[in-house]
Amino acid sequence: MRHVLLFGWVIVGGLAAAAEPPNFGGAGTVKVASIEGVTEYRLGNGARVLLFPEASRPTVTVNMTVLVGSRHEGYGESGMAHLLEHMVFKGTPGHPEVPKALRDHGASFNGTTNTDRTNYFETMPATDANLEFGIALESDRLVNSFVKREDLVSEMTVVRNEFERGENNPASILNQRIHAAAYEWHNYGKSTIGSRTDIERVPIGNLQAFYKKYYQPDNAVLIVAGKFEEPKALAIVEKYLGSIPKPARKLDATYTEEPPQDGERTVTLRRVGTVGSAGVAYHVAGGSHADWRRFPSWAASSRSHQTAGCTSRWSNRSWPLPPMPVPITSTIPASFLRPRLARPRSSTRCATPWCRRSNPWAACRLPTTR
Repeated sequence: MRHVLLFGWVIVGGLAAAAEPPNFGGAGTVKVASIEGVTEYRLGNGARVLLFPEASRPTVTVNMTVLVGSRHEGYGESGMAHLLEHMVFKGTPGHPEVPKALRDHGASFNGTTNTDRTNYFETMPATDANLEFGIALESDRLVNSFVKREDLVSEMTVVRNEFERGENNPASILNQRIHAAAYEWHNYGKSTIGSRTDIERVPIGNLQAFYKKYYQPDNAVLIVAGKFEEPKALAIVEKYLGSIPKPARKLDATYTEEPPQDGERTVTLRRVGTVGSAGVAYHVAGGSHADWRRFPSWAASSRSHQTAGCTSRWSNRSWPLPPMPVPITSTIPASFLRPRLARPRSSTRCATPWCRRSNPWAACRLPTTR
C-alpha cells in the first residue's frame, strides 16, 4: 500500500495542464488539475481529493491519508502516530463499531503508519451505497474518533506486542539501526513503532491533543479509485468531508535539516542465531528534487537485487537533505560473513562483502549471529 500512496503523491505534485474535464465541484471546491484520468480537487476547508475512476474494476477503494507520521512526534511522543492509527478503529458516535461496519459492507480494510503519513483504506464491491459509506466513514473518523482512555489501555498492549515482535526480529532491529545511524538529528532516524516506555506511559490527554491537532481536513488527502461516477463521488465528498469546518489552528512547518554526512557509518549487530544479514543505505534525492524522476526504477531493482546499490552511480552522489534513506537488505549464511568480520575495517570503505567501493554517503551494516 505504501508504494501505491507514494505513486499518488507523485501525481499530486506533478499534475500538469491536460485536457480539461468538466468541473463537477460545488461552491468552494476548486479543480486543481487532471492528468491520465486522475483529477485533483481542493475543498473549501483545505482538504485535497484525488479521484481516479476506472470502469473496468469491480471494486471501489476509499483511502484517507492524514499527513502526520512519526517524524512529527516530539519528546515523549514516540509511537504516538502509530498508536492513534489503532485508536481510530475504535469508533465514533456515528460509527461506534468501525470494523463491524466495514465487514458488513464486504470491505477489505486496514491502516498503516509511516514516517510522514498515516492512512486508512477499504476496498469494497463497487456500489453507490458502498461508495457513500466509505467516504462518510473516513470523513467521520477523521475528526470524531473517541480516543478514549479505556481504548488506550487495551490498544496499548496490542501495540506493545507489535513492538516486542519487532524486537524479536533481527531484520527489524537491523533496519531500525540503519535509520538511526543514517540520521543524527532528523526524526527519520526514529522508528515508527516508538519507544516501549512512551507506548506504555503516554497520557490520554497528550494523545487526544495530537489527534485534534493533525487529524483535520486541511491536513488530509482523500483518494477514491475504482468503479464509480466522478460527479456522484465528488458530490458525496463535498457532503461529508466538505462539511467539516476548516480548523482555526495553523500547523507549524518543520525546519530541522540533517547535516551532510561526513563519512561512512557502520554498526554491527550481534544476536543468537544461525543466519547473518547485511544491509546498506544511501542518502538519495528527496521526492521534490528534480533528480527524483530518475530514482524509483533503481530503488525497486535495488531492493530485489542487493548488489545494485554498490554498482549504481547513485551511490557516490549527495543530495539536498533531509531525504529518505533507501535500505538494501540481504540474508546470507553466517559462515560467509565470519571471515569478513575478522578483518580490520577501513573507515572509508564499505563493510559489506559485495561492495568494496569507497562511499562516504553509505550507512553500511554487517550484523552477525553466533
